[in-house]
Amino acid sequence: MLDLSRLNPEQREAVTTTEGPVLVVAGPGSGKTAVIAAHVAFLIDQGLAQPSEILAVTFTNKAGRELKRRLASVLGESAQEIWAGTFHAFALRLLRQRSGHFGFEPDHLSVYGDEEDRKAALNQALTDLGLDPKGQPRRAFLDAISRAKDRLLWPEDVGETDPELAGIYAAYQEALRRRNALDFDDFLLFTVRLMEENEEVADQLRETYRHVLVDEYQDVNLAQHRLLVLLTAEDRNLFAVGDPLQNLFSWRGSDIRYLLDFQRDFPEARIIALEQNYRSTQVILAVANGLSAALRYGQGNLWTANPPGIPVIVWPAEDQQAEAGFVVAEVQRLLADHVVESAADCAVLYRTNAQARDFEVACLEAGLPYGVRGNSDFLARREVRDLLAYLRLIHNPLDVAALGRVVNTPPRRLATIEKRIRDGAEVTLPALERDFPCGLKGDRSRQALRDFLDTVGTLAAMAARSSPALVVAAVLEMTGYEAWLRSQEDGEKRLENLAAMHGLAERSDADGLADFLDEISLATDVDTGAIADGLALSTIHAAKGLEWPVVFVTGLEDGLLPHVRALEGLGNGGGPVEEELRILYVAVTRAIDRLYLTYARRRSVQGHSMAGAPSRFLTHVPADLVAGRAA
Repeated sequence: MLDLSRLNPEQREAVTTTEGPVLVVAGPGSGKTAVIAAHVAFLIDQGLAQPSEILAVTFTNKAGRELKRRLASVLGESAQEIWAGTFHAFALRLLRQRSGHFGFEPDHLSVYGDEEDRKAALNQALTDLGLDPKGQPRRAFLDAISRAKDRLLWPEDVGETDPELAGIYAAYQEALRRRNALDFDDFLLFTVRLMEENEEVADQLRETYRHVLVDEYQDVNLAQHRLLVLLTAEDRNLFAVGDPLQNLFSWRGSDIRYLLDFQRDFPEARIIALEQNYRSTQVILAVANGLSAALRYGQGNLWTANPPGIPVIVWPAEDQQAEAGFVVAEVQRLLADHVVESAADCAVLYRTNAQARDFEVACLEAGLPYGVRGNSDFLARREVRDLLAYLRLIHNPLDVAALGRVVNTPPRRLATIEKRIRDGAEVTLPALERDFPCGLKGDRSRQALRDFLDTVGTLAAMAARSSPALVVAAVLEMTGYEAWLRSQEDGEKRLENLAAMHGLAERSDADGLADFLDEISLATDVDTGAIADGLALSTIHAAKGLEWPVVFVTGLEDGLLPHVRALEGLGNGGGPVEEELRILYVAVTRAIDRLYLTYARRRSVQGHSMAGAPSRFLTHVPADLVAGRAA
């Protein structure tokens, strides 16, 4: 029998409400992950669902893994039957099986997950339309296509208002189809249409997943919301958890109205609020409640049985270097006084990635270990992209972008073919085999092409029966890439990155190369980047869902937080500035015991020192909770 005695009354109500739509409004630190896990366990314990009938959707891979870990501690091995992961991971898994509905070859599908691959497909589309890609606003076109897909708009829908974009969008989709590829935004677009057009698939999914849970509901966009509505159309068993005060991603398409209007979409819904906080001191929560009181909706009323705690420290610094120096010195003092055991118990949070540099310099000068979150470019590194291109080409011989990247990398006298692809030629592995020697002049170039085709063919055959780690090792050796890197000036450092990729493959639970490529395409820096055991430096967005005993929220100046772009849009109902206030609310609620709020009176911007005003948001911090100096 499942023990629910440690839950508070509101948590217990959420856990034991098992039929129909439920919205759990969960404040920071209110135990929402524990509630989701207990709800799943209760469904299974009461015989109301089998593990395989439960779909738990999260917004990050990390959150999905944490939920599975908690479920495993309660349910044991049966937790493996529960599907827990992101919207995009769920959609991609489905499309791996069902993309044939749209004319793709599901067994060899490629994912174009970064801008370089998408730009290659767009270049092909523009060439097909008789346009010179170099003379076109390619970034703007890709952004517009991405926004259309988030709104579930297809080329024919866009054509009603923007015929030029519709033509480019249609040609772009055709270029992807010829390459047997989908881009990241296609996952939900195609999944929603698949369910709308194929009633058999829709019924099968609803029958399979009789209970759907979704975390961070305040961050869903139109496509995600539509997918949830389709999945729960029959049983209506949607268990949604969210907090309107933690909506930070409107710039990414999220729409808080789906949480605010939950009862419009699900009139029979039960709404349960979790307001008891188990994380922070009452002082920190009072600061958070002061911030939320300035918002038009979702005003927080967080409370805790924890001790009151010490006052919040607001610290003005002369400039950003002095701000960074104060933070590092204060961390060192807390360590010396044994207030914290490790620098890793402390975090520095900021609005923009550019602010990290001053803190990195201060840490280096003081010899304080640190790690940067939310700013990793591991998967964008050249050698990592080269390796992934080889793996994609092995998996999908129609992947033109992958072929163009590796056909002459390392150099193998095939620059002519590389240039043809770069100039827009639709060259694929099957075409090279069919048209061999493909116009190449000289025996050495022809032999190089023959060797390349034979190597890729051997690797493809190996991939069908080997683990991803073995395939990665074989690619590096058989293509000559590893030996070539060793001859480069920066080769050893780049080989370290490839060793890290091999480590990811060894630790992966992927069932074959396709699954591993999907894991990587869905990965973030949190999944691939190693964080040092030291002071955490993080954007506030990347810190969401995390906590530290000591938190420094820095750069609290008008123009940084709230950001200048939000201030420029202030006349638009205050919406952008309100989101900035929610960003600060999230930052404050990451703190467990001690909270510091800092700002600089002068800050260097693009080489010019400028006077700054303290953030207007500081006026919402109750004065009686503030200490003016470190204590």
